Amino acid sequence: MISLLAQPDRDKPLTPLVLALAAVLCCGCMSLPRATCSDRDFAEYIHTQAEKLPINGIYELRTAAAGGHVTLGGRVDSPETLKQVVTAVAGTPGLCELSFYGVEFCPPDVSDSEITAKMQSAAEEAIGPELAGSLGYYCENHFAIVHGRLPSLPLREKLDEAVRAIPGVAQYHISCEVVLENPPSDEAVVAAVRRKLRSPFDLANTTFRASQIEVRSENNVVYLSGHASKLLGKLSAGSQAAQVDGVRYVVNHIQVPGIPPEQRPQNATPSDQPAEQPPSDSPTPDDGANQPPTLIIPDDPPELPAVLLVKPVTD
Repeated sequence: MISLLAQPDRDKPLTPLVLALAAVLCCGCMSLPRATCSDRDFAEYIHTQAEKLPINGIYELRTAAAGGHVTLGGRVDSPETLKQVVTAVAGTPGLCELSFYGVEFCPPDVSDSEITAKMQSAAEEAIGPELAGSLGYYCENHFAIVHGRLPSLPLREKLDEAVRAIPGVAQYHISCEVVLENPPSDEAVVAAVRRKLRSPFDLANTTFRASQIEVRSENNVVYLSGHASKLLGKLSAGSQAAQVDGVRYVVNHIQVPGIPPEQRPQNATPSDQPAEQPPSDSPTPDDGANQPPTLIIPDDPPELPAVLLVKPVTD
């Protein structure tokens, strides 16, 4: 989700590298929010920065915050657009979780049969004709599904990226089981992931400290824990681990520090005037009611990606 000094690997997609670089540059140009801002101020800050992004396909964006948990709502034209928004705002200090509650897709008017054909074509380009030919493809009402088996998680990540970028796709599910022919030992997997996280030639590694990330493996399922200063670091570490051969799944338990509620003035506007209070029968963002449960990175090996929890706009 991104070597400047090393010769680029033509087999690796460059989109995650570019997105992470853009996010770092954007965050460097943004004025940082005060560490004592209220939930309302923090949500407005995220909304303002998202509107400044040079990304097309975002409509009626809405934001809400409860502590370091920010919820995005509104309309987007594709999962790829949503992915770019998430990558760009993930470097905001104090942002520890992102959810999508009420996000709707309004994809281009492309027929399901055309999307299915494009899925197979994109898969052949991403993972090769032989592997792509062994998979099944299905699309109904802009819901794209690819099923079958793949020999590695990096190949599944490439396929995920290729399907996500297809015009007309709203929801999608890469239902491909990762079956390792000659799985390495868990010790070898842990060593390989640690080398990947410590590589000085990967710009994504600048968003977190490898010394603060703990890695363990059970039956080639990698569990990440520890701390990252920003959500972007958590996302980058998980993406880096998923690129290592011999890994079947990545379970990301990395913690991102939020802003302590006692340090934030509640119900205060930027002009230091009391904010308008909601009706007594309406829950406020800070009372823990109606909290969206969906995180960008699930804490358990995912069967469905988080993007499936948002719905497309249908007639």
